[in-house]
Amino acid sequence: MFYVSFYLLLSLAANLQYGYTGQPNFGLILYTAVAAYSATDIALSLELMFAHLSIQLPPSYSLYYQLTVFQFYNLLPTVASFVLTFILSLIISAIIGLLTVLPTLRLREDYLAITLLAFSETFRVIANSTTPIFGGAVGIRGTVDITSPLHLIGYSRDLFYGFLSLGFLLLFYYLTSRITNSPYGRVLKSIRDDEETARVFGKNIYSFKRQVMMLGAIIAGSAGILQAFYINFISSDQFTPILTFQAIFIAILGGIANNKGTLLAGLIYTIGGIELPVYIQSYLRPNLPFPIDYLRYIIIAIALVLILIYRPKGILPEKPIKTPALEVIENERGSESN
Repeated sequence: MFYVSFYLLLSLAANLQYGYTGQPNFGLILYTAVAAYSATDIALSLELMFAHLSIQLPPSYSLYYQLTVFQFYNLLPTVASFVLTFILSLIISAIIGLLTVLPTLRLREDYLAITLLAFSETFRVIANSTTPIFGGAVGIRGTVDITSPLHLIGYSRDLFYGFLSLGFLLLFYYLTSRITNSPYGRVLKSIRDDEETARVFGKNIYSFKRQVMMLGAIIAGSAGILQAFYINFISSDQFTPILTFQAIFIAILGGIANNKGTLLAGLIYTIGGIELPVYIQSYLRPNLPFPIDYLRYIIIAIALVLILIYRPKGILPEKPIKTPALEVIENERGSESN
């Protein structure tokens, strides 16, 4: 449940930015990484504060990153730490989303995609080489264990995070569906199809693009926060560009500008593209001359080419917009023809 939700959150963000607004973002994983690092640092700081510990951190911050997670079974400070961490990290992710898009909004789609990819890789290199805040190549281990109060009643940690991530997925799916099926969503599609026409009708296309990039950053950032709490370890190697391309692949596979298709494609991808190779490697142990992970990427590349050739609109193609005004016009046309 966790990994399905993780990939689907990234895919919903990619579909919102690229599918509905026509903004290809090859640096989507940047917002996931920023939120994950923010969540880890904020959670550890709040953990020290709620535990009433005062530790003088050395210049290298080595003690900070090697702290053992405190297992205090007081529900209030644990939940407060999680909620504050989540809110603050999402705000930071949204701000980074705004800052990265401000100098790039006027770029053409292909240049925008490459520039955002460069931003993402630059951040990953900085995180990998900077010990303070990011932990360098070693990474950061330990966050607030929100499930610690539940250990007393024998509650499963994995099950908790599975349902928690699934809950956030359903929440953001509901929000994006309401947004995209509203007049706001129709403006996004008009910007995707013809920016000049949207501008002629008085729409501030750059304002809409900024808002969509920030909303996508929040959705992708929530995946990073959940990952930080679930794995209890964050490293720059977890945020490679392949995750962004996988999210875009899921959006294309399901059908551009169709959230239901994105959910269906995400299930197919995570079960067939992630879980199946792990099962084959663990139980069947095939005698392959290369790691089975490489086979996964080969299959994805072949599948993407076949989809673009034979079914470019995806599994569930985008449906025409249905509004009350269009229904009235169709009824009038029908009565005139009769």
